Amino acid sequence: MSFNDNESSGGDITSDDNEGNVRHGITPSVSAVPRFAPSAKVKPLGRLLRLPEVLSIVPVSRSTWYEGIRQGVYPSPVRISQRTVAWPEEQIRDLVCQLASPN
Repeated sequence: MSFNDNESSGGDITSDDNEGNVRHGITPSVSAVPRFAPSAKVKPLGRLLRLPEVLSIVPVSRSTWYEGIRQGVYPSPVRISQRTVAWPEEQIRDLVCQLASPN
């Protein structure tokens, strides 16, 4: 982004982004620009599975699945909106490996 200072001629300040779009306004101060430091410990969430897909992988009924969550046998869902839940694919894969292992 480049800034053209036209204050001396009485005009406003313009800027253009990398796509060549010109914006008019005030030049942002350094303190106004948020800075985010990347965290090395952030793990990507991965794919989320909704209940029909989970039940196609783990062949149990819906009521059995929710009873298993209540008893701690199956993983708890992650809330992705007020009325929507899903399960991280990694947790479902771990569950399948756990159920398939001869104990």
